[in-house]
Amino acid sequence: MSGDRWQDLVDLGKLRAWMDDRGLGGGPIENPRRAGGRTQNILLRFERDGRGYVLRRSPRSPRGDGNATTVVRRGCSAPSPVPTFRIPA
Repeated sequence: MSGDRWQDLVDLGKLRAWMDDRGLGGGPIENPRRAGGRTQNILLRFERDGRGYVLRRSPRSPRGDGNATTVVRRGCSAPSPVPTFRIPA
């Protein structure tokens, strides 16, 4: 697993502003914590406006930061697909 700390790779202020622009909840990002799992990606769980989210971010790249970051909103009922959103780094 990557040794990168999520705090060094995820700017919560920029994430909140990006979410505001897209109408994804309101208010602060609460209880951010790294989700477990065997992956090279950074998985960050958090809540906002009473809803759960998971942010997936690639580890720091030696080529610069051309990596994709995705936010997945949890709590959608099947069979509808879980919406995902791409965040520019």
